[in-house]
Amino acid sequence: MNRKPSLLCLFVVFTVPSLPVYAADYNQQIITTVEWLARNKSGLGYSLNSRYTEDLKYGDYTFRSTGGTSTMCVAAVFEVLIRTLAMAKDREGNPVSSKLLKGQVLDGSKALNISPYAFQYASLVNIPEYKRKFSAGIGDAFVLFGMGQYVTFKNAKGGDFVYFNRSNGSGHAVILISYLNREGKPSSDAESAIGFRYFSAQKNGTNGMGYRDAFFGSCPKVETTYVKDCGLIKSDKRALFAISRLNDPNEWFTDFSAIRVERYFKGDSIDSITADEDAFRQRAKEELTEAEKKAQVYAKQGKFPLIVTEIGGENDMAKQSLKEVEFDEDAFGPNFAE
Repeated sequence: MNRKPSLLCLFVVFTVPSLPVYAADYNQQIITTVEWLARNKSGLGYSLNSRYTEDLKYGDYTFRSTGGTSTMCVAAVFEVLIRTLAMAKDREGNPVSSKLLKGQVLDGSKALNISPYAFQYASLVNIPEYKRKFSAGIGDAFVLFGMGQYVTFKNAKGGDFVYFNRSNGSGHAVILISYLNREGKPSSDAESAIGFRYFSAQKNGTNGMGYRDAFFGSCPKVETTYVKDCGLIKSDKRALFAISRLNDPNEWFTDFSAIRVERYFKGDSIDSITADEDAFRQRAKEELTEAEKKAQVYAKQGKFPLIVTEIGGENDMAKQSLKEVEFDEDAFGPNFAE
């Protein structure tokens, strides 16, 4: 798609967060949720067809549990996200759920909800970047909805979200806890790491939520604290191995998500969308600074500046074009069977 977001021409009170290489994250809050789940929800059963260990309340919306207390990997990772965000507040102390990521974005499985990307449901239309009908996991959702970003393995840390594939053709969605060194021990050194500890839901070793120790390639002959998960493929291709990070909700930029999502399905890569977003925010920040100065002059004269919302119109058109994008909730893209 050739159309790119237009410059923002709003003179209203509006904050456009800058996008540094790594924005303020929410990793510690994610880890706190993981630790609570490990104490209270571990080993409650695993089923590929189950969702969540219990009903999850998020603002006025409830994500319904299926299959009792049993769950599976992408549902477990999504439960970590929802439980964390249900407790989150903005700078004014208001719940995130009442202001950011309202029900329209979170519930259901249409193109303007994060669920189908996080769950990697099979789309009925192709995603050009991956040459397949499913995303690279929750990281795609974070980027498309202005909630987070992808990070590299060497820059990863506890609380990041990971989607990986194994050499046997299966895949998994997890929360990273720490690197693992050649002795199978937790480490902070990415360069010498041969694997990582994670939290998710799986059958082998945990029968539901719990920790495992994962290794790239064959299993090393070392003692580990948790059951080993071996044969992971380490790759710089997100279709095979992807690590993403949730930004602090105060740094989200969700207003024009439809434009990003439309570009995604029209053939633009996540990297190009991210680069353009960064450039757009910088231009918007500069324009808004200048607009503020002009607005103050107008205010002193008792006048109001003209407000032009061209990008809002582009966002509305993008929403219309995305109505044809559907997902099959009964079909995961990757093979999550344990």
